[in-house]
Amino acid sequence: MESPAGKVWVTVVGIGDDGWDGINSEARQAVRSADTVIGGERHQSLIPPDIANYEAWPSPIKQLINKLPSRKGENLCVLASGNPLFFGIGAHLSNVIPDDEIRIIPHLSAFTLICARLKWSEPDTACITACGRPVENLHRVLFDQARIVLYSSGPETPHEAARLLKGRGFGASRLIIFEHVGGPKEHRTELRADSLEDSMAFAALNATAIECRSGEAACEYSTIAGLPEQAFDTDGQITKRDIRASALARLSPRPG
Repeated sequence: MESPAGKVWVTVVGIGDDGWDGINSEARQAVRSADTVIGGERHQSLIPPDIANYEAWPSPIKQLINKLPSRKGENLCVLASGNPLFFGIGAHLSNVIPDDEIRIIPHLSAFTLICARLKWSEPDTACITACGRPVENLHRVLFDQARIVLYSSGPETPHEAARLLKGRGFGASRLIIFEHVGGPKEHRTELRADSLEDSMAFAALNATAIECRSGEAACEYSTIAGLPEQAFDTDGQITKRDIRASALARLSPRPG
């Protein structure tokens, strides 16, 4: 693929749990024609075994992101789960590879698949990831009737989310835990957050849909400045609420 300023040498291919059958002809050609295919161990099991020159992602993944620009001249294909630009490696690689040297072929994200399964509007559903980030990020989107999709970092994430929900007074929330969504082994478990037992086991590849239900003791906090004192862990020494709100209004923080 030629462009006025250069030549594409990195192709990022999104692949789902439906594997080789689920990607289009352009994505298959990118995999077949690459000098080297780079991906996770799970991704390798999703493509034909005759793709011999396969390289596993390093750990931490940042090593791959930092070193990839030095491999210019090779024809590389990087495999990613679902949509590489939705909490995926695609956004990171596009920051270090010039636009005219990289192309991205997306697949459906787990978020899109889960919203479709549940008939949830995507713009009205929050998506939080626990992959490399704390599950405590759920706190900022917990409101009665809110809908959330939580990307898991492993089999324990649904349990961590359920404990957080119960601690905030959202134990009555409906959980739908999807395992291997979009693939032949897709399975879902539906229950209340306060009934998820520690003995219940889930696949490493899972995501949890949360339909929030607040109880009488639930704590719901505004997303704007001026949170009450009980929202903070302090030794009792804390600026008064109205002063904190006024100071933040004056500072007027913006994204970035």
